[in-house]
Amino acid sequence: MFKTNVRKNISKRGISKRGVSIWISWVLLVAFMVSISTFMYYFMSDFTKKSIDDVKDRVIDSKVCDNVGITISICLKKTNDLSFSVKNVNYITVDKIAIDLFDVFDRPQQKSKEFKLVSGNTKTFDLLKDGIIKEVHIVPVVYKDGKTVFCSNKQVIVAPISDC
Repeated sequence: MFKTNVRKNISKRGISKRGVSIWISWVLLVAFMVSISTFMYYFMSDFTKKSIDDVKDRVIDSKVCDNVGITISICLKKTNDLSFSVKNVNYITVDKIAIDLFDVFDRPQQKSKEFKLVSGNTKTFDLLKDGIIKEVHIVPVVYKDGKTVFCSNKQVIVAPISDC
């Protein structure tokens, strides 16, 4: 029985095409798996490097933000402006504040005000609002080593807003 099967698969030129196609399929399968593995290796190594850099930035950011502190007083003027008074109560200079105004439907209006607020100083300014503002979220921003650090753990929320 073994001899008859071998004779059927051998042609005049050597091994039949059926045997070659099996080897070609295995070679293609292995080549495909090697290419997928190479792609995944480079993707994961790049992803890991970026994740490590993000974690390092967050650690640096939290150290910077621990020394940031602001107090805010907000009131609504008759001219439809919000009057802000921002005081730096810690020793790190605040370079900017990011402001989110939320209306009665919880739709945010994002604004920012750029200024240098040194420790102990107070800055007052007016900001035009749109609609009826329910609450205001203020995040201090610091520039450290060429990076912009949003100190969201030092966010100040003011609600409700009183008239001036």
